[in-house]
Amino acid sequence: MSRLKQWRRVALGTVVMACVAAPVIVFALVASASDGQQVYRATEFVVSAGPGVQDKAAVSGNWMVWSLLPGGFYSGAESELRARELPTGSEIVLTTGYGSLDADIWGETVVWAAGDSIMAYDLARREKAILSNSIMPSSPKVSDKLVAWRSYPSLSKGEIHVLDLENRQEFLVATGSVHGLDVSGNSVVWSDGGSSLGGDIYYWDVNARVKTRLSATTELVTPPAISGNRVVWVAHRGDVWQLLLRDVTQDGIRGVATFAGDYVSAGVNVDIDGDIVVWSAKGATDYDIFGYDLAKGQRFIVDRAVGDQRSPRISGRRVVWTDTRNSGVGKYDGDYSVYGALLEDGPAPPPPATGVPEAADARIEIVWPYDKPVTEADIANIEAVLFQPGAFVLPACQWSPKVQLWRALNNDPARLIASGMRRTDYLGGFATPAWAFNQIDISQAKDPANKIYFFAKTEGTPTRWSVWSHGADGRTYYPTQDTPAGIGSAIGEVEAKIEIVWPYDNAPVSQAKLVNIKAMVFQPGTLLSVPPDWNPAVRLLIGLNNDVLRPVAVGSKRLVQGSGFSYPVWDFNDIDVSQVPASEGNKYFFSLEIDGVGTRPNVWAHGSSGLTYFPLKDTPTTACDRLMP
Repeated sequence: MSRLKQWRRVALGTVVMACVAAPVIVFALVASASDGQQVYRATEFVVSAGPGVQDKAAVSGNWMVWSLLPGGFYSGAESELRARELPTGSEIVLTTGYGSLDADIWGETVVWAAGDSIMAYDLARREKAILSNSIMPSSPKVSDKLVAWRSYPSLSKGEIHVLDLENRQEFLVATGSVHGLDVSGNSVVWSDGGSSLGGDIYYWDVNARVKTRLSATTELVTPPAISGNRVVWVAHRGDVWQLLLRDVTQDGIRGVATFAGDYVSAGVNVDIDGDIVVWSAKGATDYDIFGYDLAKGQRFIVDRAVGDQRSPRISGRRVVWTDTRNSGVGKYDGDYSVYGALLEDGPAPPPPATGVPEAADARIEIVWPYDKPVTEADIANIEAVLFQPGAFVLPACQWSPKVQLWRALNNDPARLIASGMRRTDYLGGFATPAWAFNQIDISQAKDPANKIYFFAKTEGTPTRWSVWSHGADGRTYYPTQDTPAGIGSAIGEVEAKIEIVWPYDNAPVSQAKLVNIKAMVFQPGTLLSVPPDWNPAVRLLIGLNNDVLRPVAVGSKRLVQGSGFSYPVWDFNDIDVSQVPASEGNKYFFSLEIDGVGTRPNVWAHGSSGLTYFPLKDTPTTACDRLMP
């Protein structure tokens, strides 16, 4: 007999049954073997990626549950609590209500809070029951023997209640500032403290009926998870966050993983089943899902698609989580999806960073000197937008790389000066991810002899970039060519400088259609040239007006005799600049890049007009791509 038959059953009303016509969409994640091997292969599957807010996923065996708000946060619609049998794709709508429905599942029993009641549903029998009446219950968790939840009889007082499913007894096990909880078998764990992150981890066993403190010291902690005798949680210690493990039958706490800086936050969830621990943490650009096999002592990646992957839950070898990869960036575009992965024995490469482009174009859209003319402004705000290479197509909405602002004064090599803050702009009516750089010093441009060149790059992704010239006269001042002081080291970064742009036959800029260009390469911060036998390819980049710079030629190296030494220079001949005489307002920007070498280039502006070019902001040809299956 179902355990729920012991409880007061309620009328089911209409239960919606839906069988997915096609099997659950499944695709294997592949990655380059050069990334190394890990202990598991994560085969991703899509639970639900349609419009709306879908979260609060939980899994047990072949069943999982999650909350779906079909119209999104601002729709005013009711949420649905859905259950799916993963092997068949069969779905059941268990209940509806306002707000996100936070449920849990063990075997074929689902529990959730509704009004002032803790509800349960038996998936095998299609029966719903009231387990307990409680004041403002929330976040119930279920095991084969227990149901536990929080309740709030007052705004300043929280309680943890535990219901023994075998003998139908209910216990009040904790009061005060109680937070996240979990159950396994006869046991309950929770965090308790004065902040939203809690301060201590506690344990209670229905047989012993004694509360035990598991944490060794009071500190910022995330909600714990339990499987059998093992309890895991994340604690902040000094400058790092640590994933900790405690066996309730033993003394001592074991560190499982460490995260630097802000790699985790209050929103992180950790879960455990058997030997496998899973959690969300900051990856290369956003939050990803990670795992650790306690028996094998190995860490692995579960998923690192573009967008945030949060709140993982695990049962056996199945992991499910909330995923933002399909969400837009507009005010009403808060679409969350539910994804999962099946962990299969490796060795296997890590999953790829799905949705992260292989390359990008970074365009500065505006340099805004606070409504002052160039000759008076001290600071400016700058905005950059990323596009797919060679087009005005936006990359995936949720791609959030680190975007860096570079600045070059006159003929000096560029320097990295700021990292952008991601925001939403509206270009041509499209909600567009943009990166803002605020309070940027432009005071040197008040001198009419100076001009500042800005460009942006993404960290970790090959980037082509546009140049913004800020100055009363946007043309490059023709400097005296550098004279190397000696030969330096060729190890590490270099500075690559265009020394001269020479129109054919000394024609004026307004008439010349071809130019020759000479470049030198130096040890950073010096006039020490790279050695004569230094042979990486030096490439010339060119961009017209606000277009991104593209490689146009590979330099021809020749040696020049200096004062007691010879040094290399690179020549670029017959470079087409015919668009300058074609239109008075046109301007070419030149710069350099070097294959396989970190390079700080300068920028050279070639044009007949002295005015800084103020383009209209670019208009995307499409909305940001979404990674819908």
